[in-house]
Amino acid sequence: MRVNANTKNVTIYVTSSPRQQAALEVLGFAMALRVQDSILNGQLNLVDPKTGTSMKSDHPLVKKMQASLKPGDAMPGLAINQDNPVVDLETGEPLRNLYWIEAAV
Repeated sequence: MRVNANTKNVTIYVTSSPRQQAALEVLGFAMALRVQDSILNGQLNLVDPKTGTSMKSDHPLVKKMQASLKPGDAMPGLAINQDNPVVDLETGEPLRNLYWIEAAV
């Protein structure tokens, strides 16, 4: 869950499956790399159903989610829509491997 520092709008970023890591050693240093194969990324902007406006960081639901939602938690009822990419607001170009989250059908 991310909060925009300027607008205080809340966004949740999700993946199609849990991220995994592969351990390796490079030049004598132990490290891990994220395995990115076939993982889709999704963006969910939270909207208040009563007002129709973006939820801010002080919204009661956001506070509950921040207290309970942990990285890797499943989010049933939601799906990554590969036909609806998130676009760069300045260029209008689709962002690589980032799609809007929608209600699952």
